[in-house]
Amino acid sequence: MRSLRQELALKHVDTSGKGLEVGPAFQPLAPRSDGFNITILDHASTAEIRQKYADLGLDQEGLDKIEDVDCVWTGGRYSETPGLVPPYDYIIASHVIEHTTDPVGFLLDLGELLSEKGRIALVVPDKRFCFDHHRPVSTTGAILDAHLHPIDVHSPGAVLDHFVHHVTKNQAIVWGDQSPDGGIEFTYSIERAWAETQQAMTTDAYMDIHRWAFTPSSLAFALATLRCGGWLEDLAVIESHETVGCEFFMTIGRGDAPYRGAIRQLQSKMWMEGQSSQ
Repeated sequence: MRSLRQELALKHVDTSGKGLEVGPAFQPLAPRSDGFNITILDHASTAEIRQKYADLGLDQEGLDKIEDVDCVWTGGRYSETPGLVPPYDYIIASHVIEHTTDPVGFLLDLGELLSEKGRIALVVPDKRFCFDHHRPVSTTGAILDAHLHPIDVHSPGAVLDHFVHHVTKNQAIVWGDQSPDGGIEFTYSIERAWAETQQAMTTDAYMDIHRWAFTPSSLAFALATLRCGGWLEDLAVIESHETVGCEFFMTIGRGDAPYRGAIRQLQSKMWMEGQSSQ
């Protein structure tokens, strides 16, 4: 039996076909043990991924859930990663898009790996219910700029934003929409935030941060607006599900451009979501 998380993420996905899961770590949504025909793409080898999470204190049960990595992405376009055999009938990316330097390029790249009727299943942290709580939502203009001026690593300013606004609630970095009020504290000192930023200024190494902060409507609004401007080609949001716990679920596929009226409705809803996070 599938979990609620799997049901929401894969609601509009034909999982009888061939799938690709990007960066599943210890929470795969399409594990081979459940019968999925899945290829695993990650930024490091299986051994490196397991060591990373062991060093972070993940218990053996969690380590055992890490899938064997089939293809290692070392930068550049996903579609050029050795070992991938497109087209894929579905692509899953859970807690990935907020880490990318270029969300538009990321989605277009996945689109190249997708079959004609394929779907991209995104699972995205809702900034209201995680350590991004104090950050403003990422704007459509900033996302467009990131695509027009692509970079391989996050800018020092993005690193500063990540660390200076990072918070915990009741000592947790993620929480649900039913979490008790209060208990929000800044995680890092200003000195630590500047130390991390200084490191970003002096090295070309990739720093793993949340570059983008979204709510369900803010991401849907951004993608719909970018589609109307011609920046997402034929990709469109098929459905965006409301937040459950700390994350929301969005399905993307080839479809018609949204009506401008619908975009304005999303913009209004985005404002309401912003008010609810105050």
